[in-house]
Amino acid sequence: MKIIVGPKRSDAFKFFVTAQFANVQLKASRTAEMPTPVFQTPSLLSKENTLISGSNAICKYLIDSAKAAPLKTDKESENWLEWEEALAPYTSCLMGNRGDYHLQQLDSYLKSKKEAVESLGDVCVACTLLSARKNNKTKKYLQQFTATNEWLDKIAQISEFQKGIQQAETAQEKLYSSFNLDNILKYPETPFQKTLTSIIKNAVFEAFPMLGEDVLVQIEEGSKSIKGSHVVPEYQLSIAMKIAGLLKAIPEAAPIKSPRAVAEILTQQLKKNEYFMSVVCEKMEITGPGFLCIYLKGSLLVDIMVQVINSGKPQQPKLDRVSKVGVDFSSPNVAKEMHVGHLRSTIIGDTVCRILSYRGHEVKRINHIGDWGTQFGMLLTYLYDSNTSIDEENTTIGELNVIYKAAKKKFDEDEDFKTRSRQEVVRLQSGDERARKMWGKLIAVSERAFNIVYDKLGVKFPDGMCGESFYQSRIPGVVKELTDLGLVEPHGGAKIIKTSISKVPLFLQKSDGGFGYDSTDMAAIRYRTKELKMDWLIYVTDLGQGNHFQSCFEASRKAGYISDESCRVDHVGFGLVLGADGKRFRSRSGETVALSNLLDEAKDRIKKELEERVASGNTPLKLDEIDHAASVVGFAAVKYADLKSSKEKDYIFDYDLMLQPTGNTGVYILYTYARLCSIESKVEAATNRTVEAIVENRKSKIVINRCRPREFELASQLIRYGDNIERTASTLSPHFLCAYIYEICVAVSKFYTEHKLLVDADGKGVKGLDVEHGEDWVCLLHAVRLTLKELVPLLGMELLERI
Repeated sequence: MKIIVGPKRSDAFKFFVTAQFANVQLKASRTAEMPTPVFQTPSLLSKENTLISGSNAICKYLIDSAKAAPLKTDKESENWLEWEEALAPYTSCLMGNRGDYHLQQLDSYLKSKKEAVESLGDVCVACTLLSARKNNKTKKYLQQFTATNEWLDKIAQISEFQKGIQQAETAQEKLYSSFNLDNILKYPETPFQKTLTSIIKNAVFEAFPMLGEDVLVQIEEGSKSIKGSHVVPEYQLSIAMKIAGLLKAIPEAAPIKSPRAVAEILTQQLKKNEYFMSVVCEKMEITGPGFLCIYLKGSLLVDIMVQVINSGKPQQPKLDRVSKVGVDFSSPNVAKEMHVGHLRSTIIGDTVCRILSYRGHEVKRINHIGDWGTQFGMLLTYLYDSNTSIDEENTTIGELNVIYKAAKKKFDEDEDFKTRSRQEVVRLQSGDERARKMWGKLIAVSERAFNIVYDKLGVKFPDGMCGESFYQSRIPGVVKELTDLGLVEPHGGAKIIKTSISKVPLFLQKSDGGFGYDSTDMAAIRYRTKELKMDWLIYVTDLGQGNHFQSCFEASRKAGYISDESCRVDHVGFGLVLGADGKRFRSRSGETVALSNLLDEAKDRIKKELEERVASGNTPLKLDEIDHAASVVGFAAVKYADLKSSKEKDYIFDYDLMLQPTGNTGVYILYTYARLCSIESKVEAATNRTVEAIVENRKSKIVINRCRPREFELASQLIRYGDNIERTASTLSPHFLCAYIYEICVAVSKFYTEHKLLVDADGKGVKGLDVEHGEDWVCLLHAVRLTLKELVPLLGMELLERI
């Protein structure tokens, strides 16, 4: 079995010794088997291909998976495992009498213990203490506990411990003996900031071993504002202040008085790392009360640039484990127009799908349309009464919208109509041929209208739309299964499941015997996890539905449909789209705005601007290219305005702001990319050489120098690629990616303003490349363009080379 051991020696001891008792072979690795160390919770890939996390949980699994039971895992063992978890921090931290109580307990117990090893608890406690004795200071500290030391001496002679500890030390030596920073260049798919964090964490442990291995290290990016000639660090840390506070509680650390002193010790420790100093770090400096600033080498940035150029794209972080993901999003209602309320779910859901697919996951796009329920009895009855026919090819969604409103009005006012509508629902659900045929036409007209909107947004559902009706045949079996499990309670004739999430229970079956959203969603979760074998479910809806989905998740855990080990579940909730008045975005008449009209308005505004630019000669676009360009830019503007803010926040929909060609807008992003394409075209025209030829000739000689701050700032953006991709995917938060893309574009603009690639080469007005730096800058801008080419489509935005 494959195990991520982590850098903690005690964990490694526990895994390999337990494996000896269980007669199991372990293959040790870091995250994704990468050579760059990552500090994280240890994980085991089990025989069932599930990920088990936590050191003691892994040991329990190893023993439970053994053919024979070599060690007890009874209640007493569980107690000792809990005790070991409480003890571990004190043995590594050397915090004096704070750990004495735990060790006095152990010493007292061991005086009467007959067998050295009886349970898994014995193994884990022994491994923790044997690891602690490797540290001379800790070994001396432990000598006061006589029975404990005698017990450990006996343990050390047991063959399983000897073999397991030897294997653990060999594995850790191989994986963590040195932080060879050449691996950053050899394996660029390891996020740089994560790697740098690990290096610094290792230095913290080496410099301050009394604090143990679990000090939280957080690295912040240096300020991007450049004032005068001030040189800004790429990264800075405030950890010295935290360490100084921790050291005050440790008597032996008394000589270390201030955060600046801590920062100085940490700096000296980092300087001992040959690779860190020779490959990554240009210099370190301490500022203010104890901030440690790290400046990267230009040669490191050049190497990242060359990797992008050679591959034609940046290299994304390697994926730990491929998941089969179901993303439930958009979900409009049949017979009703998609409106502004569907905007966020559709855009955010599509972006989540794009990012997770890009990361390598197997993603299924799910459009859970509203195609079932009481409203269809109402619609069908109205259509029959008014003798209205539905033509699948020619009836529009707007016409269905009018019919829906009229039917709803009559349903609310006419009791006889209401009664007949409910009877029609029963006929529809019973499979009545007439009802099913008309219902099918309503769905066909609606799906045709939905797809028009999806085509504008570039959103695809390869498996079609799978609505509420699909689950109706499955619901009775799910209700019975949940009832048999003892999860269902009667409630006024209805069947419910209570959860800790909300006072409102899940209604699995209504008092009239019908089924609603709750039963449909429970059946959907079961179908997706048990039949489709998905191990990650994501629901993209407004924040108001959060409690509903959390209740469904809790009930599904109780039913065994999902578990922390078998399936990750996320509700990606989002805020409202507001108008300029701070209220829900509506038309002037107070109606909800049709999504198709909203998108067309953005396109029309951009189209008018492009036509004016063509007329004045301010764009290379031709007249027959304007319509397509206006669609691309207009729709991208709407998408980016939605995605750029934290999804949980409400945002104001404002055409004037989102269509601005400057500032943090989708238009600005697309214009920046088009400008980079234009620069490359002009370089090729001026030099009579292709950009590829220039880059190929120059890439082994590129120089990036901090004395040209805008150049260095732009180049440093490339090294942040992996961290931002991983952060966006892991948090399902597209605004992180938007922020990164925008920062790249701002850096491009600053660079372009300060540095001119093409200059008057002969004093006669003939343009040519800047002799000293021109080819280096072509390489830099080419690498940046390739990076944007990879990033921007992840937001569902099409790129144009000319605008």
